[in-house]
Amino acid sequence: DVLLPKSFVEQQGFFNQMSQMQTFIKAEDPKLVYEKFITNIGDDELNTKIKKKIKDLSKQLIELHKKEWDGIWIRIVANFMLVARIKNIDFIVGNPPWVKWEFLPQEYAEKIKSLCLERHLFSGQSYMGAISLNICALIANVTASTWLSKNGTLAFLMPQTLMTQDSYAGFRNFFIDYSTNERMYLQHLDDWTKAGNPFIDTTEKFMTYYYKRNIVDYFNDGIPIDIIRKKRGYAITDINFKQAYSEVQDKFEISSAIAYQLDKKRTGYSTVNKEEKHLKKLFDLIVGTCDYKARSGVEFTPAEIYFIEPLRASKQTGNYIFKNSSFKNAKHKNTNNLPIELETTYIRPVIKAQTIEPFGFNNSNNYCIFPYKEGVTKSINISDMAISAPNLLKYFLSRKKLIEKQSKKSKAIARGTAFYSLSKVGSYTYSKHKVTFRDNTKLSAAVVQKIKTPWGQEIEPVCAKHCPYISQDNTGRAISESEAYYICGILNSSIVQKYFQATFSTRSYSINFNINIPLYNSKNKHHKKIMQLAKKATKNGTSDNTYKLLDKYYILLCEELTNNKPNEMDIVT
Repeated sequence: DVLLPKSFVEQQGFFNQMSQMQTFIKAEDPKLVYEKFITNIGDDELNTKIKKKIKDLSKQLIELHKKEWDGIWIRIVANFMLVARIKNIDFIVGNPPWVKWEFLPQEYAEKIKSLCLERHLFSGQSYMGAISLNICALIANVTASTWLSKNGTLAFLMPQTLMTQDSYAGFRNFFIDYSTNERMYLQHLDDWTKAGNPFIDTTEKFMTYYYKRNIVDYFNDGIPIDIIRKKRGYAITDINFKQAYSEVQDKFEISSAIAYQLDKKRTGYSTVNKEEKHLKKLFDLIVGTCDYKARSGVEFTPAEIYFIEPLRASKQTGNYIFKNSSFKNAKHKNTNNLPIELETTYIRPVIKAQTIEPFGFNNSNNYCIFPYKEGVTKSINISDMAISAPNLLKYFLSRKKLIEKQSKKSKAIARGTAFYSLSKVGSYTYSKHKVTFRDNTKLSAAVVQKIKTPWGQEIEPVCAKHCPYISQDNTGRAISESEAYYICGILNSSIVQKYFQATFSTRSYSINFNINIPLYNSKNKHHKKIMQLAKKATKNGTSDNTYKLLDKYYILLCEELTNNKPNEMDIVT
């Protein structure tokens, strides 16, 4: 919070002065540090407020030293004071830190929260994930508004996800002055996502973002992108030894694409390769309103406790022998790998993302412990479980410490008071008909159906994390079987698949659909055709013709909604 007077900054031997300051800090005497600052400031630039701020700064520097956090602060203060005097820079190039909001120290995050709100950087949405932010977005905004000239360019390396994730909805508007609607506009992008991970240890995909105040029509003209792809046969470690791009440019090939803001209700971009520019017309056609509500899958934390696999039948009626599922990257290891005998009352098949395929599921042996009675949204309490499932209660109690290691956030949203309660459970969990889909890698969708368990029961499976599902419309009405197949058909259509690939990071698709999925109408021939195709594909499998017909009828459906008929050649995707 301290910007020292000009007389201090402009003295000869400034950095030497700051080096001496470090010595006084090591003496742990805030008075000496304070006096060193004061000595080098002219009397005409001192006042009571500045003196108080310098006293506070001196104490903070001593505290940082005592905590062994003082190694870089003097240099940071020195650099900031020098840079803070510079204005109207024509070109700023940088690689700001990529730190997500949730990983910032809590006090620091709270301190800069007001600054983020003032600059309208947050998404404005309240669901989990949309209220997050990466601090590089704040740094870009402050840098541009503080130091950049009116005609200047800001060129920053930042994560690719800034283009797509809802977390950055506010930042993408890039207001310099919200009250006057003054903005920065994205002019160009260099896409390094296929460049071979130049930072070696960091595999986060990134781009170079070029911003100016020149207005860009994101919806019609889009933003040009140069995609830099490393050629095969060249090691990135060898390339990194070179100092200039001109020395290694023959190791890369460059292609072109364009990023558009197709949906005026959200600021995210969709990227289309130049040779597939015709897709924009189709994307414009399908962007619209979804009348169904997608829900996140149940959060099983820690997974190695709740996910189990059937082994063999038990001699005890109503029980079965299971083993814990194993996970290579599990945060908390379950050391007990012995077979366990549990009551089957609260055991259900579970759907995991990797098992979902278009119109079906691959074979799996995935089961979960789901401590909820059918239709009840709060977990069964301990006293009731002691009667109905004593083995399961014993199992949970022996692993209580491990279960309680989950985050405070997970505990806060758990449904029930028992320590083994899960989150993301609601009335929608028990709807008879559902369509589930992957929220990453590839948007594959399938209608959820009962599974026959090894102990002979037919049970509705539970959709786990990364397997969001639709079981209700936006009013909370449970969907019918026909609706499930209809939605499944739309989500698996080639044009919707391409739209999601163009619009979201494959690491995470948005489940707040912005594509046209009107309420199913059995009297609408296009709705009915899509439903019938999906039902047939679920039963008999798919062919190329399946996807061509799905595209045809979905595009015709969208035409009805928009009265915007594309060129017939564009429909062939």
